[in-house]
Amino acid sequence: MEILFELGISDSDINNMLEQCPDIMDMEYNEIREKIDILRYIECNDRHIRNIIVSNPYYLDRINNDILKLIMYLKEIGISCINLLLETNPYLLNRDVFEIREYIDSKKNMGLSLWEIVDEFESNPYIIDEM
Repeated sequence: MEILFELGISDSDINNMLEQCPDIMDMEYNEIREKIDILRYIECNDRHIRNIIVSNPYYLDRINNDILKLIMYLKEIGISCINLLLETNPYLLNRDVFEIREYIDSKKNMGLSLWEIVDEFESNPYIIDEM
């Protein structure tokens, strides 16, 4: 958990995170470091990372491969600023690729193009939660 303090996350925020996701307490330094490195890979700065982790501590408990698949899929469909999208809705990191794909398919069935769906998604990252 030392790494969370290194990021500048306050004691009270860490306590809140532990209340939400107690498994964080048992995580190794390197496990958390890998999650931070994934966020840096998509060009998140320390402020983005703090906001994402504090808002969604469950992210730290996700499987790296699932997170990377999600990020690759978001890039594949044309999301341009994944870092900003995830800072706006950090709970997207709890989603799996199939959930995003199902959302896109349902919108395509309504007659929208992929470009229109991505534009709508980038404009309102919470829209997927409304389904």
